[in-house]
Amino acid sequence: MKSSFRLFVGCIALFALLSFSPNKQASPSNQKHVDLKSTHAFTTITLSFINNSGTGGTIYLVNLATGQDYMLYSVNGANGYLYNLPEGDYSFYYNPAYPDDWTWYTIGCNSEFETKGEVWVDEVTFNSTCNTIYAN
Repeated sequence: MKSSFRLFVGCIALFALLSFSPNKQASPSNQKHVDLKSTHAFTTITLSFINNSGTGGTIYLVNLATGQDYMLYSVNGANGYLYNLPEGDYSFYYNPAYPDDWTWYTIGCNSEFETKGEVWVDEVTFNSTCNTIYAN
């Protein structure tokens, strides 16, 4: 009885050692998931706000996939840049410093439009080719 008990305890210890080893490789079915997850990288861009309107304001962006929000400021008609913005679809809001002025906008690759006051765009794509906001 003693030797079978030692063998039983020894098997449990060996199983535990193999199961919780820090150097253990992932099984082939899990390895694919591990590789994909560890090598996935987001492409980032520089978003340019070319402000020819003569006034400043604040741009608010919310990534529609992640919910992450971003802000970009322009002071007194200066251009503004937002570095390392992940490519994707965003909701866009612009609060100009002087809301009574009429301004022409082009946002990303969207069509040009004119409006006065705050600007909302529900969905705009920013990527390597559509990465500029113009205010004229």
